[in-house]
Amino acid sequence: MIPWTSERLRTPAAAALACLLWAEPAAAAEGGLVLIPDVRVMLPLMVLFVVLVPVLNRLLFRPLLQVLEQREERIEGARRRAEQLRVDADAVLRRYEQAVNEVREEAERSRRERIDATRVEQLRLRDEAREAAEQQIEAGRQQLEGERNEAQSGLRSAAEALAREAADRILGRALS
Repeated sequence: MIPWTSERLRTPAAAALACLLWAEPAAAAEGGLVLIPDVRVMLPLMVLFVVLVPVLNRLLFRPLLQVLEQREERIEGARRRAEQLRVDADAVLRRYEQAVNEVREEAERSRRERIDATRVEQLRLRDEAREAAEQQIEAGRQQLEGERNEAQSGLRSAAEALAREAADRILGRALS
């Protein structure tokens, strides 16, 4: 937007003021419309215009233009501040989103590490349990083997004793 300046408004303001001051109701004369103004009215109007333009310029137009320029500067300053705030807010939002993503990634890494550690621990415990079970099975087998051997030797001894006793009864004498 082009700022308001006194040069920018001087010519149109002067022309508008002249038109307003010159404007007089069209008077219908007996024979028709009067197009040439009366000199007795025209001269005082021109003098009044020449006197009033600098006064109005100093008292009205310059202060008004200054107010408009200041307003335009304030608006432009507010726009610049708003744009800067938007840029700052976008930067803060990007940093926030980056921090959230980093936290999510760290949480995901931590979760994966815990899962992996749990799997390793689970495998270790399973292997330990399998080894303990195999040891118990082996101990049971050995115990069973020992008991079987004891039972076999006990049965052999008993079978031999029974066989001697049966032979002794059949023969009627004791075998040596």
